[in-house]
Amino acid sequence: MTWQLYAFLGALALALAYIIEKKVLFKEHPLNFCTILALFSVILSFLLLPYVNLNIDKSLLTIIYISSIGWAFSGWYLAKAMHHMQVSHLTPLLNFTPAIVAVLAFIFLRDMLSLNQFLGIGLLVIGAYVLETHNKKDLFHPFRSLFKLERGKYIILSIMISAASSILDKFILGFIDSFTYIFVIQLFILINFIALTYIFEGGLAPTKLGIKKIGLWVLLLAVLTVSRRVLTAEAISLTHVGLVIAILYTSTLITVIFGGKLFHEKHLLKKTLAVIIMLAGVFLTI
Repeated sequence: MTWQLYAFLGALALALAYIIEKKVLFKEHPLNFCTILALFSVILSFLLLPYVNLNIDKSLLTIIYISSIGWAFSGWYLAKAMHHMQVSHLTPLLNFTPAIVAVLAFIFLRDMLSLNQFLGIGLLVIGAYVLETHNKKDLFHPFRSLFKLERGKYIILSIMISAASSILDKFILGFIDSFTYIFVIQLFILINFIALTYIFEGGLAPTKLGIKKIGLWVLLLAVLTVSRRVLTAEAISLTHVGLVIAILYTSTLITVIFGGKLFHEKHLLKKTLAVIIMLAGVFLTI
């Protein structure tokens, strides 16, 4: 297959994952959901063992674990936001991630920002403004409402943490192959969620109950999650990472159109326009 097909299949898997996650989170507690998803993802990751090299330097293993902490909290905060927000409202905001990655790469890796990247960040801000606009008389209302609401804070935290973890991943993948990375970090993420479950839930009893209640849906979601990671890794191995990410983020447009209709959400035309503007920003940013 060509890299374009790998990337598009990855985007389709991601869009379906967002829709299923929203369906599950109508009733399930976000932390419990994340723990079950991490468990099933690890089980599926064992299929990658023939391609995994566990001879990893201890210092690199430490960095992978640090990255896994970021991905665990990012996933948890995203689930918290998904629990409260419309899927057609939340997923477009995830388009900010490439811009945050570009800014962090400039700060920590000295990657210079081009004119196109500045223009792309500007389009992302405009798209977010269109998405959040409800009060035409108050020009700053969209941004105040996003930062003020608890669910808005969750999505902002998720984006910031995932962007920082992406920078770490860029460093890590310079030393190990993608299949080894996927296997190890999935295992670490599960360890993190088990620890969080013991801290906030007092044990794994809710997780066992949740597996019986939503196990089949989360298993399907885990299949989509692991498949998306493998497809993305394969696409990146064939071309530039920026081209793959550009196609991958079209998942937000798919989610807004189909997820919004499925859950009978409002203002889909405005949200679709916002996503198109933000996707243009993503293309420029990468």
